Amino acid sequence: MTLTDQLSIVTKLNAVSAETKRLEGIYQQKLNDLEELKKSILQQANHDGNHGFTTTLFVMKRNCIEFNSIFSITRQHGKKIR
Repeated sequence: MTLTDQLSIVTKLNAVSAETKRLEGIYQQKLNDLEELKKSILQQANHDGNHGFTTTLFVMKRNCIEFNSIFSITRQHGKKIR
């Protein structure tokens, strides 16, 4: 393998690494946002009583599905979420 080939591979690996870090940042932000949303929803549910609790369960279930989709995509690409 020539030096040019090796440099090309290094360049591609650096690009993949940068993209992986960018995506990891996006996923982490989504996890943080979901945690904040969960806190907000639970606080609202405590304030609203039973109706708020039902709404909370619905929204949390929807967000859980969203999170599982993100996690599945991440697992398919061989990246683990910490």
